[in-house]
Amino acid sequence: KVSYLGKRCAFLLCESATNIDDLHPSLISQQGEKLQWDDAEQPDFSDYNVRIQTFHSWPYLQQEENTFVTSSLLAKHGFYFSGPNDGVTCFYCGNILTNWSEAIHDTNQNIVQLEHARFFPCRFITYTAGAKFVANAGYLHVVSDKERRSRNPMISKVIKSSNKPQSIDECLSTFENWPSDTPILPKDLAQTGFYYLGEELKVKCYMCDLEIDEWYHGMTAFGTHKR
Repeated sequence: KVSYLGKRCAFLLCESATNIDDLHPSLISQQGEKLQWDDAEQPDFSDYNVRIQTFHSWPYLQQEENTFVTSSLLAKHGFYFSGPNDGVTCFYCGNILTNWSEAIHDTNQNIVQLEHARFFPCRFITYTAGAKFVANAGYLHVVSDKERRSRNPMISKVIKSSNKPQSIDECLSTFENWPSDTPILPKDLAQTGFYYLGEELKVKCYMCDLEIDEWYHGMTAFGTHKR
């Protein structure tokens, strides 16, 4: 039984985008802009030209010659300037990312894509940066609860300090008491983002909060997650 499905889960995004992960980011971006983003949270900002116009008062505009966090790159990868402070919002997933003061000085030329992919691996950033990039960002640069609270004002008041896993390894560690006669292996569940809730066969995705409590022969972790 599926109790909740996050339609923009990172694992599903990476799975569905495997045919485009070798495309050059700029080509992906051009294609992405031509697509219809009818399910976007803020469809009025689906056009790059609309997004770039919002950055006229971007706090770091005067520093753009010396940083890889530029208004053009932010707009290219789905963001428009919305506040609060230096906050930018992804038009597709509707999430806000603030506190760019450290990223401004980062020497990684892909820092904008990386930050978007780490915090909000939505379908748009998967198109512009590529599925491999998004997957690696999630696996190699895991966002801690503390970091997420400090950078995303939308959830700063609701995220609780808990034992919720933040990586695949942490997910796997929750299956110590997983019933041995269950027709699916803990490693398969963990590799798909699921962690064990400790009760019967209940598992939950640490990325999108999809919860499943029944497993039968023939079911797969990815297939069920994708359902």
